[in-house]
Amino acid sequence: QDGYLVKPGDVEGLATMMLTCLAKERSGKSLAPTANSKVRRYHDAALILPQHANLARAAMLVGA
Repeated sequence: QDGYLVKPGDVEGLATMMLTCLAKERSGKSLAPTANSKVRRYHDAALILPQHANLARAAMLVGA
């Protein structure tokens, strides 16, 4: 597991999950290393920006 989902606008749920994350950090069961690894694999700017540029080019061609 590498994170928790909270519904948009669910302030209480967000607070609960933040406390859960802090408790896991203190107990040595942090999700941070796994989450960081996933972010680096799937959301690295060097990978994402070319995909966004290609999407923008394709959108311009469709709109032309």
